[in-house]
Amino acid sequence: MLESGSYKDYKSLFQEQAQERAGITPTYVVFKEWGPDHAKHFHVGVYLEKDLIGEGTGPSKQDAQQEAARNALENKKW
Repeated sequence: MLESGSYKDYKSLFQEQAQERAGITPTYVVFKEWGPDHAKHFHVGVYLEKDLIGEGTGPSKQDAQQEAARNALENKKW
């Protein structure tokens, strides 16, 4: 599903997997935001406790979080 890109809610999937496999709820941190108010971009990281698991960028915090969760799922091979 991940490889084909058919799954779109990576954030929910990562949270479910993290809670099931590690007993931890992921947290998201905005590292950087840039651009004018009408065209912001965000760089976000997702953590399991103190460990950075994935990063993502996007035109909204939600998009950046989705990308970070997708990256985290790949990094954890979940």
